[in-house]
Amino acid sequence: MINGGVINGAALNAAFGETPNVIGTGSLTLTGTVPVVGIVVNTIKEVDSGSLSLSGKSLFPYQSAAASTVANADSQSSYFVMDLLCPNYGIQRVPITSWQLTYRIDSQGYAQCVVYSPDTYATYIADADGFKVSQLITVDGVQREYVIFSEDLERTDYAQGTNNYSVVLVGYPAAVPDPGTPDPANNTTLQDIRTIFSGTQGYRVRCKGNPLMYPGYNAYIDEVIYFKAEWVNYYAPGDDFYMDVGARPVV
Repeated sequence: MINGGVINGAALNAAFGETPNVIGTGSLTLTGTVPVVGIVVNTIKEVDSGSLSLSGKSLFPYQSAAASTVANADSQSSYFVMDLLCPNYGIQRVPITSWQLTYRIDSQGYAQCVVYSPDTYATYIADADGFKVSQLITVDGVQREYVIFSEDLERTDYAQGTNNYSVVLVGYPAAVPDPGTPDPANNTTLQDIRTIFSGTQGYRVRCKGNPLMYPGYNAYIDEVIYFKAEWVNYYAPGDDFYMDVGARPVV
């Protein structure tokens, strides 16, 4: 059992035993507020046997071992779902039209989901004290679920027009601690880059969404140019999934 502290890929490998694609046997229980970083980034983490359980809040949530895999799915079919966490009604899966998430170093983040026709789910929304977004990935006919984020529900903003009615569920992720010099094991190459903004405001790169990209990691634009990410914005409107990765200029 590890209570608090920072858990990285090496710690998980030590606990489970490392193979190229699968976390092997054994068990690991994390309790308290545990920033989980660099969990064998960009390989596959499918729990074969043993268990991984997490109580408390993780800055980079890892789904329990029952059915989880890392969302790194170029050739896999995937989509996102949202669950309301209700004290009186349990976990209730509710359709959403979009979600957004921001993690920042040393500053509070932002998370939101948009639910249309909220009157259909009014009982659950009123009862909910948290919400989470997961990515469902199907590989060779087997569906896995990976939690993108899980946050306290701190605000509900309703909007009603002539022909539409929606609610935005809002939470505020904790600030990400600055890890200092990035661990090379977490170096991440940005894929399918759409736009690169650079100048006196620093870097901001819009590219394909990758839930494994996290503030404090080195973000590689190509084999030579990279920067330490200070914030990551994830966007999932409709069928699209992209992110902005940025850093302030070095003074």
